[in-house]
Amino acid sequence: MLFERLILYLLSYIENQRTTSSIYHILKGKKSAQTIQDSLLFKLGPYLGILPKLSKEEFDYCIDRLISKGLLLNSGELTYLTEEAHKLNKEEQWFTNLYFNGEEYSQIALPFYRKLQLLLQSTSHLIKGHHHFLPVSDNDEVQRDVKNVLKESGLLSNNGEALYQELHQLFQLVDEKRANLMMMSFTGADQVGLSISQIASEFNQPDRIVQLHIISTVHLWIEFILNNDQNFPICYKFLMNRNETSLTHSAQVTFEKVNQGYTVEQIAYIRNLKRSTIEDHIVEIATKDQAFKIDEYVSGHVFSLIEKATNHLTTKRLKLIKEQLPEDVTYFQIRLTLARLGAEHHKQEVQDGQSF
Repeated sequence: MLFERLILYLLSYIENQRTTSSIYHILKGKKSAQTIQDSLLFKLGPYLGILPKLSKEEFDYCIDRLISKGLLLNSGELTYLTEEAHKLNKEEQWFTNLYFNGEEYSQIALPFYRKLQLLLQSTSHLIKGHHHFLPVSDNDEVQRDVKNVLKESGLLSNNGEALYQELHQLFQLVDEKRANLMMMSFTGADQVGLSISQIASEFNQPDRIVQLHIISTVHLWIEFILNNDQNFPICYKFLMNRNETSLTHSAQVTFEKVNQGYTVEQIAYIRNLKRSTIEDHIVEIATKDQAFKIDEYVSGHVFSLIEKATNHLTTKRLKLIKEQLPEDVTYFQIRLTLARLGAEHHKQEVQDGQSF
């Protein structure tokens, strides 16, 4: 029920406006304009991509369980929370103290964690003179980056003391239970790291809950390292060359064409893609880049009409908004306007200190 409580909480953000699948796509981190936009519009960016391997079967099973418990009601394609569900969501939740920033870190969290695991294992073994051991990761990129850090940082010259000091700072950020959980996941010369299932057994918790605790801790660590990079000369090396662009590759290509002055129709022709696909890319760009000008696609007058309709209806359902607008206003223009309004609202929340 613990994971189902998280799903129920997330569903409350999109109730009567999106299907349950939108939450699944957000948790998976689906690389589509719609998912990226929804994560921003409904303030679910922190959860974007935190469970990239979540299966649809597991998610649907959770939804079925919530329905069977009388917490969800289906009405057509949309889902509504019952009164009991709203009461549960107001109670203190097990995930209240977890920190997620999937919007920023979902793409780099796992590689960083794998590299840190291998670095700790390698340092521990090499200090003891063990030059032959089975690495915890056989990923070429992970192994290459760890070898480079070992060469550049002089870790072994001080018996790993510098790495120990950095890890000590990181472990101070979490409570004892989470610190023990993380420690159990690391392998050293004198310790074999446990799998998520083994750790879950030790803590008598479901695998998915342990996984979320680990993901949350890694996000927290990355945030702290990036904000205090001078105190983490070793760990920061795994983050300094991260890809700064958050656009999907295809959207990035479209962005380049837009900057070259091509129209939507021309880009669709050049790239041999549907117009709707290029429009998806432009919505994604507007969602991610507040400096991107949308005037070419949405006039100030149309933008104002859409904004008024959205505020009047207090909904983000495209069909309902379109019904309140002149026929010549397109779904593309509505989505672009919502993307810009969502980005502006998100920026204001950050400035006010109200975001997640």
